[in-house]
Amino acid sequence: MKRWKCTVCGYIHEGPEPPETCPVCGADRSKFVEYIEETDLPAEEDSPQGAAPEKNDSPKRNYAQGSGFKAFAGRMFWKLFDLSSELMVQFKAHPILVHSPNGVIPMSFAFCILAVLFKSQGLATAALYSLVYVAFTMPLVLFSGYLDWKEKYGGNMTSLFMTKIACGGVITVLTPALAIWLFKSPQVLEVEGGRAAFLLTHLVLLAAATVAGHMGGKLVFKD
Repeated sequence: MKRWKCTVCGYIHEGPEPPETCPVCGADRSKFVEYIEETDLPAEEDSPQGAAPEKNDSPKRNYAQGSGFKAFAGRMFWKLFDLSSELMVQFKAHPILVHSPNGVIPMSFAFCILAVLFKSQGLATAALYSLVYVAFTMPLVLFSGYLDWKEKYGGNMTSLFMTKIACGGVITVLTPALAIWLFKSPQVLEVEGGRAAFLLTHLVLLAAATVAGHMGGKLVFKD
């Protein structure tokens, strides 16, 4: 039985032909190549002549040339930026950082529900602090996700990545909005009409984080 590998996410499909779309990332069949395991390939000679040189297809930044402090500072900035970006991809920064919104957003929603049940302003304040924390971590979460998307998945805009990007946008917008709302109206969870609107908006935020986490899990576990 032939095996086909998705060049976007790495999913392996078994069958006479590749699937119409990848069940993991949604890439079309043109992104599939026939997959042959290394154990099935003939062994190469151990001599240096038999070893193929490694290729590095990553584009290199053309650092600005020139003299003077401004040009030097510009070169140093971009070199440090590129080095930091490479390290973030290498050491899996995005899967680590994304646990902040995915873990704290449900906690914030739980604080809101408990604040309503127990009429506790302290729990509402805890929800506020949680939302503020997520709002401050989201830029780094989005940046690390962008690096992974470009470096590991070639910047392919499949249905999975479009969904993740959309969810990231929703989280980035709603988190500070809810934080500002709760900060300016600390009694919102005690007012019947405002309470319903606030909790519904927070539920949308929670749904976006859940869907984004589910899509990330599909990429990791390929199912």
